[in-house]
This record gives sequence, C-alpha cells and structure tokens, in this order.
Amino acid sequence: MADSIQQQLQQLVLLSDSVGTAGAGVGAGSVSTVEEAMEQLGPLIHSVYRANKQKLFRQQVELFAQRKDAEIMKLCGNYHQEFVQSVAQLLKVRQNTSELQEKVVGLNAELQLSGKSLYEKKAELLSLRREHGNIQDAVDAVRGCLDVVRMVAGFDEQVVGKQYYSAIKTLGALKDQSLPQVRRFAFGRMLESSIPHMETKLQAAALKDMKDWLFGLKKTTRDIGRHLTGRMQRKQGMWAERDAAVQERYFVSSAVQFVLDEEYDHDEPLAVDMMPLYQCLHINEKLGRRAEFRRSFTEDRSDQLSLILASPVQFALAQLAPFEAMLFDVIGFFVVEHGILASAPDFRSKADVKRKTSDPELPSRFSMVRSFQLADFVTLGNGVCGCLSLMFAMKALITQNTDFLFTSFWCIPVGVFFDFLDGRVARWKNSSSLLGQELDSLADFCSFGIAPAVLGFACGFQKMLDLVVLTYFVCCGLARLARYNATVAAMPKDSGGKVKFFEGTPIPTTLVIVGVLAYGVSCGKFWRFANPVYQHEGPFAVFSQAFTPEHVWGGEITLFPGYELHPLVLMYGVSGTLMISRRLRIPKP
Repeated sequence: MADSIQQQLQQLVLLSDSVGTAGAGVGAGSVSTVEEAMEQLGPLIHSVYRANKQKLFRQQVELFAQRKDAEIMKLCGNYHQEFVQSVAQLLKVRQNTSELQEKVVGLNAELQLSGKSLYEKKAELLSLRREHGNIQDAVDAVRGCLDVVRMVAGFDEQVVGKQYYSAIKTLGALKDQSLPQVRRFAFGRMLESSIPHMETKLQAAALKDMKDWLFGLKKTTRDIGRHLTGRMQRKQGMWAERDAAVQERYFVSSAVQFVLDEEYDHDEPLAVDMMPLYQCLHINEKLGRRAEFRRSFTEDRSDQLSLILASPVQFALAQLAPFEAMLFDVIGFFVVEHGILASAPDFRSKADVKRKTSDPELPSRFSMVRSFQLADFVTLGNGVCGCLSLMFAMKALITQNTDFLFTSFWCIPVGVFFDFLDGRVARWKNSSSLLGQELDSLADFCSFGIAPAVLGFACGFQKMLDLVVLTYFVCCGLARLARYNATVAAMPKDSGGKVKFFEGTPIPTTLVIVGVLAYGVSCGKFWRFANPVYQHEGPFAVFSQAFTPEHVWGGEITLFPGYELHPLVLMYGVSGTLMISRRLRIPKP
C-alpha cells in the first residue's frame, strides 16, 4: 500500500513538473494537464480515506517531501558556489549601477550647468552681434556724416579761396546726394536747415567780389574812355593826312573808313576782366536768384552813372580837365555796357540802358534817394552826428556855454554807434552798394576827422603849432579813408566778403581823443570857470559855466618866440600817424 502511494505521489510530482514546464506557455494544453493532475489526485485521496490510511498517507507525503528536500539540498549544494558568485556579481553590479547612477546624475548636473552657461553665452553672443550690427550701422552713419562734414568744410574753404564754381558744385552735391543719406539724423536735419545760409554766404561772397570789381571799374572806365578817345584822335589824324594827299575825293562814311583802317591799327587792345560779373551771374542763376541779382546790378550801374553825371563840371577854357574826365567816364561806362549787352544779352537788354538815359533830369533829382538802402540811411545818421558836433562846438565858442560843448562831445559816440550799425545792417540785408561805400567814407571823415579837430580847437588848442598838428590830423584821416577806398578791392577778405584787418588804426578810434577832452572839460582841466550860470538848454545839458580859454590841461611850451605848443595836442599827431601807418594791422572784429 505504501509503495503504491509512493508511486502515485511520484507520478503526481512528475505530472506537476510537466505542468510547470508546460506552464511556460499559456494555452489550452497547460490547462488540460492541470485538470488531469487534479483528476488523478482525487482518486488517490479517495482511496486513502476509504482504506483509512490517512496517517500512512501523511507519513508518505512527509517522506516524499523529505526526499524531495534532500534532492533539492543536493541540487543546491551543487550550484551554491555559482549562486554565491552570481549574487556577489549581482551585488557588485548593483554597486556599480549606483555609482554609475551617481555619475550620470553628476554628469546630468554638469550638462545642465554647461547648457545653462552655453545658453547664456549664446544669448550674450546674440546680444553682441546685435551690438556689433548697431556699431557697424553707427560707423557707417558716422562715415556718411564725416563725408558731409568734409564737404561743408570744403565748401567754406572754396568760398574763402574764391573757388566759386567748385563751391556751387559742392553745394549741389551736398543737397542732392549727401544730405538725403543723413536726413534721418538730427545732424543731417540741422545741416539741411543751414543750406539757405550757405547759399546766402556764397552769394554774398560772389556779390562782394562783383561790388569790388564795380568799385575798381570806376578807374577802368576812365582809362577805356581815354584810350578810345586817343585812338579816335589818331585815326582822325590819319584820315586828315590821307585826304590832303588825294586830289579826287569820293564820299566814304566814317564807319566804313574806320573798318578799312582796322588792318593798319596796331594799338594794343585794352582788356576788361568781366569774370567777377559772369561768375556772380552764374552763381545767382544756380541759386535761383537771377532776378534779384539783375535788379541789384541795375541799381548799382544806375548809381555809377548818376555819380558820373553829378560830377561838377566847369566849361572854362582853362579848366577843361574835369569835363574831359567826365567825358572819359561816360564813354567808358557805355563801352562796358555794350560789352555786357553783347556777352550776356539775356541778362542785360538795351531797354535797361535806355531807361537810364531816357530822362536826364530824373537821376540828378530823385533816383539817388530812391536807390538808398536801409544801411545808407543809418550811415546818414553818422554824418548827421558829425555835423551836429561841429555846430555845437562852434556854438560853444560863440556863447561860451559848456552845455553845447558837452552836447558836441556826445555826438561823437552816437556817430560811432551809427558807423558800427550801418555795417551790420548792410550784411544783414545783403544790400551794400558803391554809393553806400562813398557815403560811409564821407560820414566818417566828418564825424571822426573834422569834428574831433574842431573840438580840440574849442578846448584851447589854438596856438599856431596846435593848428599845424590839428591840420596834420585831419589830412591823415582824409588820406586814410582815401587809401582804404582805393585798396579795399585788393585786400584779403573772409568768406563773407568782409575785410580781415585794418591797415592802420581805423578813424573811429579818435573817440579816445574825444573822451580825453570830455574828461578834461568835466574836471576843469581846460577852462578857468568863473561866474557860473546854470542854464539847462537842450537834451544833453549837464551844467552851464561862463569860461575863457586861459588854461589848457598840460600847459604849453614855447619852441620859438611866438610859436607856442600845448603838449597834449600831440595826441592828435600820434593818432594821425597811426591811421596812415601801413605796417600796423589791426584784426577787424
């Protein structure tokens, strides 16, 4: 019985092993095998309970289990060393895996840190690239602006160097090519707003040269008239000699005879440089100011003709030189006009010339006043101050009232103010003229040449040698103004056409002498005051004193019997000498 139970248990174990082996694959075969094993186990348990052999079955089962345990122990004993090694290797792998995990975590942290640094570097690189692009744009913009600045500086140098054709080209390139590229910058907009000023500067410089040319043309026109008159006289002499030798005469007009004689004419032609006129005309055409220039030129030529016709002429036989000079001026004037008409017919017309001479009385009566500019009226204010100073000084001598003397003193600085103002107004209005230049010289001579000398006489410089020094002073002032008018066209000028320096002290510096005289009179240095009579007459009245010229500041010295000199009068001599000096050059403010 026991053997049969052992056999059945063995079969169940084998069957369970087969079931376990078949359990590796999930399917209908494995399920059927388990059912077969359960079917065999049921009869076995049933037979055990039926034979009442439960104890024996339990023993057999335990014995079977012990045997199987022994087999298992035997089997484990055979593979224990390999199992231990495998477990050791597994533990080592586990440890290495932990270390590898730690390294991977560290590497991941380093990678994240490097990635963050790379991201920051990449962002910084992008920012630097943007900055580099901005810097490159700024460099290109600065280069463009520098090109514009160089053009502007070159324009100024060209204007100063009188290279007006190059200056007008530079100005055109600046407006059409360079400024549109920098207009988006405030610098470009500022330069664009200064273009009208640059145009005015160029026009003023060219116009100044043309005015100087017109001023110098006064002498040239007289030379032209004299040359053509002499040439005509020689031709008339040739005709007379030829007519005397010819027996039979045929009528030939003088014009034809003039043409026939051209082949025998060996006189050197007299050239007139018209370049300043054509240059100024070209510049004004380019600037779109042709009509304004034409009107200004017409007025200047009208003023010149008026001055020529207004020259005093005496028709006495012994005094024909003034008439000849005026005749030469008229001939030269119209010869120059003919040259302008022939070379620039679209600029000047015959109607303009005829309009000048259509009414011979009108220019002498009204045209000069109509041609006055605002600066000319300011210059007249200077002349009025000089005349008033003379009149008040003479009235002070007659009435022995110092109020009039102080009023005369005050007229001189007011005249200096008008003299300073007329130049400013002329440059502001860009309206200088030949008439204004002559008017300014005459007003300066009256206010700063004659008036200070008369004031010195009124203050007590009345000895013979004093009068010589005062006369020398007046003549020096006259010579200084004449030299300036004759040489102003050749003197160096700035970009605006203004003379750079004074050759000799300017005549308004005589204000210093007037100041010394006024101080001396106010302190009683020139007069012995007696019998004060307070009279407040006139707007400049300070005080009134009756005076007699018995005391002069600084006293007097006797050089020869009957020839006394007041040392203080020598300041007039020094001032006159400095005015006519050619070595002394004072920068013009």
